[in-house]
Amino acid sequence: MMVAVALGVGAGVAWLTWFVRHLEECRSFAWKVLVAILLPLAALPFELLDFPPIGDLMDAHALWHLCTVPVQFLTYDVVLLRMREAAASR
Repeated sequence: MMVAVALGVGAGVAWLTWFVRHLEECRSFAWKVLVAILLPLAALPFELLDFPPIGDLMDAHALWHLCTVPVQFLTYDVVLLRMREAAASR
């Protein structure tokens, strides 16, 4: 578990570094990049800490997965926007 957390935090730091270096290129959708980077880091306590299920339905691990779903959509949208901007600049 410690290795997975270290790798996840390391990846988050690497993506934040990339974001800072390429801020000008992605100014129009910067908030989406930031949310896609920071949401998994903010939801990390749900992965690490455990609590009994709420109503026998939702426990900490399920909340972790729920928090990571929007990241996929945001990442896909950022890739599409970058591709459109690159095509428009040709």
